[in-house]
Amino acid sequence: MIWNSDELGLLRVLAMTDEPVGMFDVTTAINPEPRDQKEREAWLARQLELIDTFLGLYRRGLVHEVVPANGHTGDRYALTQEGQEVTGRRLGR
Repeated sequence: MIWNSDELGLLRVLAMTDEPVGMFDVTTAINPEPRDQKEREAWLARQLELIDTFLGLYRRGLVHEVVPANGHTGDRYALTQEGQEVTGRRLGR
């Protein structure tokens, strides 16, 4: 399977974490929030693209919810076994 740069970036961030993380933690690791408010609209559009890509990885079984939201914290995610195999093979781990 061919992976695009956004998919690889998201998988790479998840592969480097030691514990489940929130989806927004992953997307902002790739696309940090700008300091300049003038850049916010472009940042938000990029965040939405990354969220859509993250959900695609979830639908394809590479990412799964490990800790559901509880009203105080959001859902926490990690790589599935397949996601770990993909990252190990593709990202040289």
